[in-house]
This record gives sequence, structure tokens and C-alpha cells, in this order.
Amino acid sequence: MTPFTTIKGVSERRRLPRLGKIRLGVKVLAQSGQTYPAEVDYFVVPPEVAKVYGPKPKALDVMFPVQDRGIIFPQALKWYGSGRGLKCIGDGERAMRLNDATGAMEPMDCPCPLLDQGHCARRAHLMVILPKVNMGGVYQIDMGSYNSIVDLNSGLDYVEALVGRIAMVPLVLTRIPRETFGGGQRRVHYPLQVTLATNDIAWINRLRTETAVILERQSAFVLPAPADENPALDDEAVIVPEGELPEGAAQAAPPTPPTAQPNTAEQPAATAAGSAARPPIPAGPPRPTATPTPSGPRPAASPAGRSRSSPNGQAPSASPGAPSPATNKQLMLIRALAEERDCWEQYADRVAAGLTKTQASRLIEEILKRPRPTQPAAVEEESYI
Repeated sequence: MTPFTTIKGVSERRRLPRLGKIRLGVKVLAQSGQTYPAEVDYFVVPPEVAKVYGPKPKALDVMFPVQDRGIIFPQALKWYGSGRGLKCIGDGERAMRLNDATGAMEPMDCPCPLLDQGHCARRAHLMVILPKVNMGGVYQIDMGSYNSIVDLNSGLDYVEALVGRIAMVPLVLTRIPRETFGGGQRRVHYPLQVTLATNDIAWINRLRTETAVILERQSAFVLPAPADENPALDDEAVIVPEGELPEGAAQAAPPTPPTAQPNTAEQPAATAAGSAARPPIPAGPPRPTATPTPSGPRPAASPAGRSRSSPNGQAPSASPGAPSPATNKQLMLIRALAEERDCWEQYADRVAAGLTKTQASRLIEEILKRPRPTQPAAVEEESYI
């Protein structure tokens, strides 16, 4: 008989697989064909979770398989650049950044200017078991919310103080509406909170008596490292057409079309800064309909009370000799860029008075030359997916 049948440090280890991701938002498909993130007030769950909790649950029964907070809820400042993988990770004092030339991670001070510029952001990953769905693995929930991170850490500390552990304790994870103030506006967001599944004192006392046994057994379990990819490039996020976005969803501004992007070497990862949906462009004074020349054929008369417009919904074309009016897409882009740079009030009257295509193009170039303001630290909900 073989004298050895196990390997110390290997044979006793038990690995739990990652079963999927639960998201806190969706990607909205704009009319331009581009997508941008939007927060919702429910958990965006995989099909097997929806079978148990429904398609839009606001509370989930969860457990944590191990005690180590750094494994079940790692948190850091992260920068992804424009690529899919992580380029820099730090804790607010020290960081490790990728050297593109050598391919190695090198130490550096943290934070750096990338944080103030909005390129770097908070990122946390919550790894939970859903006991009513599957006890054989964990689900990952990514977040960038200040309130979610603080509230979850607070809830876990309270549970540990009450029970003596957080591993294998029945808990409830919920989305709680909270009014936040950031960027000069008040908004409602839905950060995460974790609480005990019951307040029954007998049940809590029984959990306490099991703490020593649970902590001894859970030490053998190993969790997979969180899937750490640029949230802006999440290919598996649920996509919702712009007209079907849930009422009250906190959405980011639609992205700037590529043709109007400034030519920079590195674009920041797209994030959701919790900004409210943009109101429509104020309509300018009505434009007179071009009068046809006497020698040319007269156009067919429009039905009474109905204005003529082109099939794509843009303003009607003027006569061949007159400059073409600005398109709706140009006007929307002007407002989006101006609000992003906090200078919309300077241009609102010019837009309302009416612009030609040429004037609109020049105005877009003018606004793009203005620097983006530094995002205030109070802005909430950077990433929902």
C-alpha cells in the first residue's frame, strides 16, 4: 500500500467556483448606437437567480463562505486606462502601476493626479453565496459607490461584533434609497446594506455557539480572485434601449460621438458619475420656410397645422443658396459638452437663437478646448456595472 495519499497544503484545500455576476445597473443603448451606464434600484441578476427572486429583486439572502474581509470584499483605488485589464491599484497611500515597457508592476505614491482627473476611481468586489440559489459557489458584485462601501463595511463589523464572525452567517443584502449631494445636485441612489436575516435573540445566541467550529472549517475554503476588468468594457452587462430605462434610474450622460472626441493618447474609462438625465435642448425661434423661385416647381403643400421635416427628424433644409441649420445631433452634443465643462449658461442663448451647421461645428471645437472641471469628491455612484 502507498504510504502517502495526501499532499500537505494542497489536498485539504477546497475551492469554490465563481458562478456569475450580479450587477447594480444596466447599459443604455442611445439612439446614436452607443451605450452608457445607468444605475437601477434593483439587482440585475442571472437567469437562475431570477427564477428564485424574480427579474428585479431588491433584496437577496446571502452568506459569506470565509472570514477574511480581504477575500470576500476587496477594495482599492483602480485605474484601467482605455484597455480591458488593470493598469494601477492603490490604497490611497501606496500603489502598484504597470510599466508598459517592462510589463511589471512597480511601486509608486498614491493618490496621483489620475484620481483628481476622474481616470482612477474606487472599486470594490463583493463575493457572496446565495443559499437559496446554489451553495456550491459564489457570485460577484462590483461597485464604486462610496456609500455602498462604507455601509457594507459597517454592517459586516456589526455582525462580527454581535455573532463573533461573518462566515456562514445568514444575512440579507438590500438596496436602500439614499439621497446624495454631488456636483451641485441632489439625487437618489441605491447603495447596498447588509443585515442579519433575523433579530431573534435565541437564533443569534445559537450562531455564537457555532463560531469556533465554523471558523475552523472555513479556513480550508479558497475563493477565486475577483474578475477584475474595465467596467466600461463589460460585454455581458444587460443592455436596455434608451426609451425603456426604468423611471428614476440615475444615468450618466450619453458618450460623446467618436468624431467629436479630442485627440488624446489615453481616454479615461467611462464611468457613471450619477449625473441626472439631460433636459432637451431649448428650441430656438422658428425658422422661415424657404420660398421657391418663380421658375422652379412648387413643392406639395403640407397638411394644415403640420410642419414639414426631413425623414430623420432634423430641421427642414433651407433653399440651396442659404446655409443649412444645425442638426439636432450637433445641438445635443453642444449641450452635453458645455454641461460637462460647466459652461452651458454661456452658450444657451446662442443655441436658442439658432445656429448653422458651420457655426455649430465651430462652437463644438471651441467648447472642446475648454478644460474639464475636476470632479468633486462628493460625487456618488461612479460605476453601476
